[in-house]
Amino acid sequence: LERKRRVAESMRLASSSVDNSDVKEGRKAELASWIDNELEYTLIKHEIDAQQRQLDSVVSEKKRLMKISCDTIDVDELNQMDSTIRSLRATIQDLEVAAKKTFPTANDDNMASNFRFLDTGKFKSLSKPDAKYVLSYIFDACSLTKQEMAKMMLDQEATTKENVNLALAKEQQNYEKSLMRIKMEHAQVTLSLLESTQGTLNSNIKLKMDHDGTEEEMKAQVDGILREYSESWTAATGELKSHLDEIKE
Repeated sequence: LERKRRVAESMRLASSSVDNSDVKEGRKAELASWIDNELEYTLIKHEIDAQQRQLDSVVSEKKRLMKISCDTIDVDELNQMDSTIRSLRATIQDLEVAAKKTFPTANDDNMASNFRFLDTGKFKSLSKPDAKYVLSYIFDACSLTKQEMAKMMLDQEATTKENVNLALAKEQQNYEKSLMRIKMEHAQVTLSLLESTQGTLNSNIKLKMDHDGTEEEMKAQVDGILREYSESWTAATGELKSHLDEIKE
């Protein structure tokens, strides 16, 4: 398929080169200017048609809403529709004024949706070489436009992908921050609970020993064990608190 396309392109260029050799450079410039003018007018006409269709749609929707729910219709929604209708009408009027100013020879027939040349005399006077040159010119213009559209689509896809990746990365970062905060809160609660448990345990052991009348030597040994345990525990919890503070920073 690609080979056939290249062959067809080569044949078109060869044919265009031979046929267009009969068209003088001045005539080519004249024909190119004519086609550019016709295309520019067609674009404005299509824009007017698109705005008119949108206006008709909004007007129709407004009538439908007022007919089925005139007592319960949302006033803000109705006001928004009125604002849209005014804006569309102003845009259509501006486009029509610009079209009349730029293309004074245009008439109501030319303004119709179906395609008509502005300069029909130019179209009727085309010779065979002229017509072939015009077709070649239009083909090249369409090909260039298609390439530009393809590039725009690729750029848009790349931009969209980049934005999605950035959004995902930001969401992942927010998730990790939330998860880290939850873990830190859990660690702090657990640490506080263990510290409280340790203090309560020490107090209960000492109280029980005093109540039971444990010998002084045994009390001294237990106190030594609890002291070493308490010092070790204090060092461990202190280090853990330090790590939690560093993470917060």
